[in-house]
Amino acid sequence: MKYPYFPGCTLYTQGKDFDKSGKDAALKLGFELEELEEWTCCGASFPLAKDNNMGLLSPVRTLIAARAVG
Repeated sequence: MKYPYFPGCTLYTQGKDFDKSGKDAALKLGFELEELEEWTCCGASFPLAKDNNMGLLSPVRTLIAARAVG
């Protein structure tokens, strides 16, 4: 069984080992992690804005993409 996951922006750079160990652990537990095809940055840099809307937009878009694939 495959589960979609959101890797985040730094998983390809600073978090490469976390990505590999997470995928390996998932396989040992009997499922596979599959990166969402359409995801955007989590918005961690947006809290500098005056309102919270930008900080919520990216995570909501990613959740919508995850829901679309089941």
